[in-house]
Amino acid sequence: MISYSIKIKEKAVMLRKKGKSFSQIAKKLKIGKSTIGFWFKNGVVNSKNSKKLAKVKR
Repeated sequence: MISYSIKIKEKAVMLRKKGKSFSQIAKKLKIGKSTIGFWFKNGVVNSKNSKKLAKVKR
């Protein structure tokens, strides 16, 4: 399993807030679309906890 940095996850949140689709985010970040989908659907990242997640990991 590949572990992605908080910065990558924060970029995904930023792109999602801008209205980008999972496919667009995956292409931009060079990550599988299923990974992006997993992050958002399973609460790994979302617009509400992205700052909290960043604080915990730093």
